[in-house]
Amino acid sequence: MDLGQIKRKIEKEQYSSLHEAAEDVRLVWANCKTYNADGSDFFLLAENHSKKFEEKFSKLLKELNIPENPEESTYHEPTLDEKKLFAKRLYKITKEELGKVIIDLDDMCPSAITKNSAEDQLEINVDNISPAAFKKVMEFVTECAADSSGKKKKSVPPNNKNKKAKTS
Repeated sequence: MDLGQIKRKIEKEQYSSLHEAAEDVRLVWANCKTYNADGSDFFLLAENHSKKFEEKFSKLLKELNIPENPEESTYHEPTLDEKKLFAKRLYKITKEELGKVIIDLDDMCPSAITKNSAEDQLEINVDNISPAAFKKVMEFVTECAADSSGKKKKSVPPNNKNKKAKTS
């Protein structure tokens, strides 16, 4: 899949929806990032074009009054308690798992990620996560948190050899 193929499919009206065309565009960016080294010019171009595409696509959908995600109507807006639980569980997952959450959110809801100017820190704004994206990352975080709590460390029995008995 490439942008030329997408253009031809649009011209021939082969897409059943805007979302279907957007999925192919996302596939182009994902393939570019998959098959080029992280940090390479092509990888960075794909990353930047992906973000710009998501911003413009979101704006277009709002202008046309089309839901951002066709399945989104089946997802409810997360409650405050669900958002708090999500934030709490983020502290229970590994750095690698947190990295996956950030990448997924950056792909699905770029507005949910705020990077500082030095880009050595970022913030996840839970209020900007769409219901569908929230459901996806919440399921992942819940699964990861459950896995980490299920792995109990072996308790080391106290070594009584070095202890001296007290006598009164």
